[in-house]
Amino acid sequence: MSASHKHHGSGPEFWEAYRDILDTAALHGDGAAAANELARLAVQLGVTETALFL
Repeated sequence: MSASHKHHGSGPEFWEAYRDILDTAALHGDGAAAANELARLAVQLGVTETALFL
């Protein structure tokens, strides 16, 4: 995700990668835990100021 943000910034391509990661995690494991971790990463990367946790 960090590499995607460096490459695309906060544009649509980044959010598409974010969604793809979340979809894959939801299919293969704990989707809520994956969503929370992605939300933390998005805040740390500065993609968004706040995040919604599940």
